[in-house]
Amino acid sequence: MNKYNGFSLIEMAIALAVIGFLIGGLLKPMSSVMDYQKIKYTDATLEQIKEALVGFAIINNRLPCPAKCSKFNGKDIDCFNEVYDASDVGKETTDSTFCEQEGYLPWADLGIGRYDGWDEPFYYRVDKNYSTILSGNELLKTDSSKKLTVKYKQTNKNLTALETINGADYSRVIAIVLSHGKNGDAESSNKITVANDATYVQGNVENIFDDRLTWLSKYSLINYLAKTRDIPQ
Repeated sequence: MNKYNGFSLIEMAIALAVIGFLIGGLLKPMSSVMDYQKIKYTDATLEQIKEALVGFAIINNRLPCPAKCSKFNGKDIDCFNEVYDASDVGKETTDSTFCEQEGYLPWADLGIGRYDGWDEPFYYRVDKNYSTILSGNELLKTDSSKKLTVKYKQTNKNLTALETINGADYSRVIAIVLSHGKNGDAESSNKITVANDATYVQGNVENIFDDRLTWLSKYSLINYLAKTRDIPQ
């Protein structure tokens, strides 16, 4: 009688468990690599967006307004920005509804990527004094009522500093661009709100907070303007 050797159920279960552990051990570092690549992509795109904002300001003599979104059943389905043309000149100072200060990145106007590494749209906040036509020495002053600042999540310390001009405090930050990160959920300070909270948060707390953001300083913009032409008067 021929005797056939084979695996018992116990041996097969042990083998499958070992294979499972091996696959799990491989998937975790692969996932970490993919997360790292998405973070690097997002950070690189944020820097490209800053350059595009400067380019827009050089051409249009102001920073762009945040994008406006159409809604369906309460959800944003398409985000766009009003085309800035000759008919819009003057609206920045005469029509208070022309430019919201906080919203989605006007990616179409900037000619830059709309999404971060996790296929979510970038968000954008602009100082109201810099979303209007820049003229006179007033361009050196940011909005004194909404002082854009960025704090470090872990210590709550300011990463941006205020400056005092003629006894009043002003922010050096004129625009903030951010991604809600891997979890797609904004830190409470980074949410688009009716209150338009001017304080944003940067940092990294694993599985809790992973927003990525960058900001544009008024001095960076003025430096670029000085290189390309006279500062607007």
